[in-house]
Parts: sequence; C-alpha cells; structure tokens
Amino acid sequence: MIKNRILHIFEWNFWGGVQSSTLSLIKELKEYDHYVLQLYRKESTDLKKCFEKNGAVFFVSNGKLREKNLSEINTKIIFLHSINKKYIVDKNGWLKKYKVITLHHYLNDNYLGDLNWFVSKYLYEITPENINNKIIVPPPIYVKPFLNLERPKRKLVIGRIQSKSMLLKGKFPLTFMKLIHKLNHDIFIVGPQNGNADVIPDMMPQYLKEIDIFVIWGETKETWSLVISEANLSGIPVVARRMNDGLTEQLEKSGGGILVDTEEEFIDAINMLINDENKRNEIAEKGKYWCLENTTSKLIRGYL
Repeated sequence: MIKNRILHIFEWNFWGGVQSSTLSLIKELKEYDHYVLQLYRKESTDLKKCFEKNGAVFFVSNGKLREKNLSEINTKIIFLHSINKKYIVDKNGWLKKYKVITLHHYLNDNYLGDLNWFVSKYLYEITPENINNKIIVPPPIYVKPFLNLERPKRKLVIGRIQSKSMLLKGKFPLTFMKLIHKLNHDIFIVGPQNGNADVIPDMMPQYLKEIDIFVIWGETKETWSLVISEANLSGIPVVARRMNDGLTEQLEKSGGGILVDTEEEFIDAINMLINDENKRNEIAEKGKYWCLENTTSKLIRGYL
C-alpha cells in the first residue's frame, strides 16, 4: 500500500531537541512515509544512520530550501522545525502548494504555516505578532523508551545532559560545573565541557539510567526543555534555575522539579533531595504523571 508522505526540515547536523522531536513524530505517525531534509550542508553520519534506522529517507541541502528540493518527494505535508523564513527561497510562491506546519523551538519570524505550533505559552507571548492559526503544545516525545527505566541502588548520581545548541550563549556555563563539584556525589555529564559521554542520537533513555537527580544552572532563557520532560518521564526529579521562561513554565505546571533563584538555593535544593527519598519520589511522580498527560507524541494527532 502506498503511504502519504511527510517531509521534515531542520537546519543543523547535531542531535538536539529539534532532531529528537522529529524522530518522535516519525515513530508516532507510522501510517506515513517520512523524509528528512537537513539544510546545513555538512552531513552527520550519526544523524543519517539514526533516521534511516527508523525508516526515514534522509538527505542534505545546500543551506537553502527551494522548490526543486521537493520535486522528487511528492509530499503534501511539510514540518518546518525551527526554520527561519530567510532560508526559504521564494517562500510566498510554491510553499503554498503544501500543508505546512511550523514547529517553533526558538524565536524566529516564520509563521508561514497552515498550523503554527508553539512549544510553550512563554514562547508565544514573546512573539511580536498576533498569530491566529496556532497551537501551544509541548514538543512531542515518543514515551515508550522512557517508561520503566531501572536504576540500581547506588550512591545518588547528579547529572545533566546538554546538546551543542547555543552553547556559546550560556547554556552550560563554568559556574554550573563549579557548583555541582561542591556536592559530595558522583556526577554524570553528557555533552560538552569534558563530560562522561557525547550526545549520540536516540540514546537519551540509556543516559538517563545513569542519573538520579537532574540539574540545570544556565544563563539562557529556554523555550522549553525537552530533556527535562524526558527526565521526568524517566522518574527523575529536577532542580533548575528560575529564568521566567519556558523551562520555568514547564516545572511550575508539572511539579516535576524545584526552581531556585540563587546559587545557594541550587545547592541546598539538591542536598535536600539527596537526603529525602520521599521528596525525590513525590516530585518524580508528579513530573511523570504530568508529562504522560501533556507531552506524549500521541496528543498531536488530535491537532493534526
């Protein structure tokens, strides 16, 4: 049977929230054939293998999206995953032939979609335009791999997972490492700054097995934190800096973590969770329940 096709388009060749959300939609919407176009010119073997392993056709453009990129795909549905409209050539012409869904992970000025998908209320409220054809729904997660993860009885491990997105803008400051090294506990870091492991596509459940308390101290505002949703789904409580952003909105809604304002509060909150198993379990259960109700990729079917 010939399936309808969906084309997913994103910019970069490293694994992050955009790529993870794309893969979740591919895993969820199995009644479609999926094509993935990366605009950034340099191909990543890891990305290509991951998407092809999950049944998608993966290819790379020359940095711009043109109508000829789509000529052989014969799709009617396009997901633009955080694509700024400056990368779309003649966007006001040929793009109207397709059903377009723009999925926003960071602020840009691309509201070309038949449906404009904002991942948080925070992100929508800082948008300079009044967008009518919109939904405000957290980024989708194919939840099955995160449920029922088992962690051994051990001295608690404090951890953080961070992709390469916007690193130079303060997502992973040196202050963070100084703070967590004040704790008398094992540390597991995935990603930059001499971590224990590099971010490899579709490996998040395996990384989260190594973490008992997930912590974030950054200097950037987040539209949402996909990895915090994944941590909560895995039964992990979170301690994070309050930045009055999408991440703050997320934890205030879910109850899956503790928000702090100062470095002292950050250390105190982590130590409290280390010493109080009941509190760890209470916060973890709240976060897991909320994420199961609000972040699963199944929810997006009703909107699409």
